[in-house]
Amino acid sequence: MLEEATADALSIQALKHFVDPTDIAGLALFLASDSARSITGQTIPIDGGSKSAQ
Repeated sequence: MLEEATADALSIQALKHFVDPTDIAGLALFLASDSARSITGQTIPIDGGSKSAQ
């Protein structure tokens, strides 16, 4: 049952892997850095390219 749920969840992921907390931390660190000083008002999804199930 877990394998089926995992396969279903990954079937709607373009990158075919689950997001790791370090992915989110990496983006947070980047956004807090000087490299992101010109980024404003953006939505940056960290979702593995998730698309809606059909």
